Amino acid sequence: MRGTKVLLFSKTKLALVISLICFMSFSLWIIQYSSCKISTHKGPAETDLTINFILPMQQDDLKSKISILPEIPTTKISYKLRWKNRSTAVLALKQDGLPYGQLLTVKINRAGTKLPFIKKSFKTMFRSSVPVSLVSDQELHDICTKGPVPISFNTPVIPEDMLKFIKLPAPGKVEPVNINFQSKIYSDHSRWQYIPFPPLENNTSYEIIITPGLHSKSRAELDAEKKITFDTAPQISVLSTNPADQSAGISLYKKIEVTLDQDIIKGSMKITDLKTKKLLTGAAEISGKKILFKPANCFLPGRKYRVNLNVTAANNESLEDYCFSFNTSKMEDTYWLDVNVGETHSVTVYKGDEIIRLMPASGGRAETPTPLGLFYTQDRGHSFWSPRFGEGATYWVRLVGQVLIHSVPRDDKWEIKKDEHDKLGLPASHGCIRLSEEDAKWVYQNIPRGTMVIIHL
Repeated sequence: MRGTKVLLFSKTKLALVISLICFMSFSLWIIQYSSCKISTHKGPAETDLTINFILPMQQDDLKSKISILPEIPTTKISYKLRWKNRSTAVLALKQDGLPYGQLLTVKINRAGTKLPFIKKSFKTMFRSSVPVSLVSDQELHDICTKGPVPISFNTPVIPEDMLKFIKLPAPGKVEPVNINFQSKIYSDHSRWQYIPFPPLENNTSYEIIITPGLHSKSRAELDAEKKITFDTAPQISVLSTNPADQSAGISLYKKIEVTLDQDIIKGSMKITDLKTKKLLTGAAEISGKKILFKPANCFLPGRKYRVNLNVTAANNESLEDYCFSFNTSKMEDTYWLDVNVGETHSVTVYKGDEIIRLMPASGGRAETPTPLGLFYTQDRGHSFWSPRFGEGATYWVRLVGQVLIHSVPRDDKWEIKKDEHDKLGLPASHGCIRLSEEDAKWVYQNIPRGTMVIIHL
């Protein structure tokens, strides 16, 4: 009898343990489990997600716990929250713009319940079924011969199907459009592009055919053949160059200008001295159908220069490595001056094509600019005094009118103004070209009357 009691006690204890385990498992299930129902009867842009949390919820706490992540992160998804009862919420999701049928991830992180210390989390991923349709313009014009040709659907399609159910007019590749979002790359499988290789012919019509059988990621099937016809852009042509190709006797400072038959959005010019094989520094400017190259310094005399042009039109058609050349005028062993009043002011003295002296200078300020252009040195003098400005200078050489090359100013005690001397290299004058006392004396003593002076930015 005693053994029987022990056995009955053991069975009772085991039953209690099993019951406790079952109760705890059920309680854990109740805490963790939530069910959901998805309804898309309102159309491809709107979806109702009904979530049954099982437990009564803190309704005011839920909205701050919800996150909705679309497959394409730049898509805007808004929602409205309403409650059917204490434990069942409805999220009315609304998508702003294509593509529809994306994989949506809905997360709720530790929302409060009516039970103390118990939080509910929820996650579901779903994709609404959307019939496949082509939303690209089915007639495209002025397409670049290098592509891309856009092919867009209303919903993401299966990548493998794009290779099986598309007929291209010429060899090339079809790839999805990539989106860079917060330093990550995402592929948009609703937007594709055809990139021909090699490039297509200019001014030619082509056709892309998409055949039935193409599937969206929601397994909907394209049920009819679709076509995209497109015309390629005309080739870019050069209407004129200034200077003209193979021209001679070109001025030592000249802006290089090329006029094309189309508006251009970007371009570059490389100017090479064919004797030294060095590139000239300068800046290219674009305006409509023209591109202009402004050299930072003068050309050298008696040299041949080659211009290499690369431009891209608004339709992305490009003209690559168009070349022309010109020859500059000869100076033999004659002195001439290159005066730069651009970013850094300087005077460079040449004898023929050889640099004799390089001097920091100060040209005119913005309100009293130094005139630009071609000048020749005229008369000169040892010094002058300007009552108007209350200062004077030494070793002046006239260029035109009251525009002189001279030393930095001196005050009424005939002492060099140190603060003005320190401005050499920067705009500081009333329009004249200032040099250091030593450099001004050198020009005064060595540069003859009638010497060519080119002043430019």
